[in-house]
Amino acid sequence: MLGAVVAWSATGLYTRLITADTWTTNAGRSLAGAVILIVFVIARYRGSSLAFFATAPRATYWHALFSCATSILTIASLHNTTVANNAILYAASPFAAALLAYLTIGEKVARKTMLAATVSLSGVLVVVGGSVGSVHLVGDLLGVAMLLSFAVVIVIMRGNPGIPMVQATILNAVLNVVICAPLADWSQVDLRNAVLMGTFGFSNFVFAGLLFFAASRRLPAAEVALICGLDIVVSPLLVYLVVGEVPSTASFAGGFIVFAAVLGHIWSDVRTERGKTAGNDPLPAGPAGSPATGGPKDRASA
Repeated sequence: MLGAVVAWSATGLYTRLITADTWTTNAGRSLAGAVILIVFVIARYRGSSLAFFATAPRATYWHALFSCATSILTIASLHNTTVANNAILYAASPFAAALLAYLTIGEKVARKTMLAATVSLSGVLVVVGGSVGSVHLVGDLLGVAMLLSFAVVIVIMRGNPGIPMVQATILNAVLNVVICAPLADWSQVDLRNAVLMGTFGFSNFVFAGLLFFAASRRLPAAEVALICGLDIVVSPLLVYLVVGEVPSTASFAGGFIVFAAVLGHIWSDVRTERGKTAGNDPLPAGPAGSPATGGPKDRASA
């Protein structure tokens, strides 16, 4: 799971190392990810590859559409603000999703989630407020749009838990290519950028996803969320260690507030889950050591 978090957290680092604009960067990495995944599907399903996509429910296409929007907004935000600010805004998206789910599909929001969402929002305001009057404000506003777009992705998954993630990921990558490729400046793609884009696409669309799904089948959902919450720390740290990008004082302050909200909320879930486990008789072991009831619930990734 930590490997998946590091791979996803490297998004900011790749964006700093690749010397191409937003459209070119996103087109290049999405093309690499799409090609790898499509080759895998053809090798796996051969003559039934088209049927593999035809079985995807309608919600898969909505998922891919908003995932594509999130991808473009993420790269655009990173090109206009610090990696730390972008990571902080991204970390607040689950709370926005909780409120959106309440408004759209009537999902109840626990009191602790409302409290965490309020605290998280104050952290977001600190981050964006610290960028007023600076060149980072545009990037932070794009980050807020990214936050809201990803919140929609989460709500779509909550309302449609059966979305096939392989199809959704491939459609997301292909849609990114279709939108970004015509606007890209391919003259910016020298050998160095091409290698970085290929590695970026593989680590984001393939490697991190495989690690995440493998780990999520073996860990309780609350612990998965706890480890994934480390992205808000790992992402800025990677960029600081490699390129020396230092977050602002407002980023540190807002990041601390959002991280405290995320960590507090997830830790509460971990304690609740452990309490339920301690209060029940142990279940008989099923295949691969999982409970006979099917093991922990998977968390899908946009």
